[in-house]
Amino acid sequence: MRFLVLDDNPDDRLVAIRFLSHEFPDAEADEVFDKAGLERALARGGYDAVVTDYMMQWINGIQILEIVKRHWPDCPVVLFTGSGNEEVAVEAMKAGADDYVVKSAHRMARLPLAVRHAIERSTAKRRLAQVETHLQRLTDALDVGVFRATPEGALLSCNPAFLRIIGRSTLEEARGASIEGLFSPSGSDEVRGAERESVTAKREMEVRRPDGSRVWARVSERVGGEDGRTVVDGLVEDISERRALEEGLRARTLALQDADRRKDEFLAMLAHELRNPLAPILNAATVVRYRTASLSDTRVQDACMIIERQVTTLSRLVDDLLDASRVSQGKITLHPEIIDLGVAVTQAVEMVRPLVEARQQALAVHLPPAPVRVRADLTRLTQVFANLLNNAIKFTPRGGQVGITVAQNGEDVVVRITDTGMGIDPTLLPRIFDLFTQGDVSLDRAQGGLGIGLTLVKQLVEMHGGAVTAESAGAGQGSAFTVRLPTSNS
Repeated sequence: MRFLVLDDNPDDRLVAIRFLSHEFPDAEADEVFDKAGLERALARGGYDAVVTDYMMQWINGIQILEIVKRHWPDCPVVLFTGSGNEEVAVEAMKAGADDYVVKSAHRMARLPLAVRHAIERSTAKRRLAQVETHLQRLTDALDVGVFRATPEGALLSCNPAFLRIIGRSTLEEARGASIEGLFSPSGSDEVRGAERESVTAKREMEVRRPDGSRVWARVSERVGGEDGRTVVDGLVEDISERRALEEGLRARTLALQDADRRKDEFLAMLAHELRNPLAPILNAATVVRYRTASLSDTRVQDACMIIERQVTTLSRLVDDLLDASRVSQGKITLHPEIIDLGVAVTQAVEMVRPLVEARQQALAVHLPPAPVRVRADLTRLTQVFANLLNNAIKFTPRGGQVGITVAQNGEDVVVRITDTGMGIDPTLLPRIFDLFTQGDVSLDRAQGGLGIGLTLVKQLVEMHGGAVTAESAGAGQGSAFTVRLPTSNS
């Protein structure tokens, strides 16, 4: 150990060194009694402790204390003097002295103990500072926000992760921010006065950042007392990713449940739709086979027409099922060529005209005077318009109106199919193009169909680089479907 002893009285220096040597046999002591000696001592390096007289001719102990603490902040300093004035002791301790010893025969014996205690306290402070520095570095490296605040919401301290989560750059900026609810643990009214018993609270909340973004945070708080005041120590974890995963999983689960429900409805509808034509076919076939001899040609013709119509229905259902399967598996291949869009519309109109006439409806067709060129698969595009027209006709009552209009709109062509039918429920519009979606799932409805036609329409239109939308003012207000396709200049 090395000690520095400052006193301009040689007898007092000798007494001090003797007491220190008795307590610390292996210690070395440097004596200083003037300014030059102090400068040499400061140049030598640090000491384990400094013992200085309070009042010397060339300097006083308070000034020595300031010089030592400026050079060696952790070095303990013990002052001793011939005055027993308490005011001197208070002044010395306020200035940063580690202890104070009065020069007297019986009190000087306390000097070694005061020095030892000063060294121990200094060592403990240094170790505590090292631990605090280590903990601060760990806290700063955490991805979890750490903060301390008052129960009223005044931020006292925080780590960088906390600032990052709340979208602030500095502690001062965070202190000036109003973060609603972040420092208001449940039961805070009850714990504001609880200085000894700790209270904990955990919750999840949404934090709004200055840039308008939001993050979900899990806040864990401990409210307790420290130094006679109530403080809130908390952890803030950014759980936005976890919440997004949970929301995605929840949405996925709901989607799977909805898909499963619609699958069950579809299977029931499929069984119904496939069964409906079988009875007429069987009856008509029985008539043709067993009763031909007793029936007129007209009855035979009617029976054959029934068979033909119902087999056509079955064929259409099977074709729709096959197309839906091919599209979902990416097995449909288009054969695009430059065509006049009016040709596809005209062919689709001819396909549905018998149904229009049977239902005694008015079908209005409006085509532009000049051909509109698009690059498309004529067969598939005709199928799109036929499906949309067929839907409009089925869900429009007898005597109603159905229309299809083709118009150029910039570099696109817009085909709009309208009707005065039953309309579309607003809750159904967002998923009207989903597979197996139907507005009416009762098995006794008259329109028929499997609910896959609009799905095919959407997929085929998108394969052509276009888009299709649906709109309706509600039940009984009719509906409109709009197909937008890019035109071709070649």
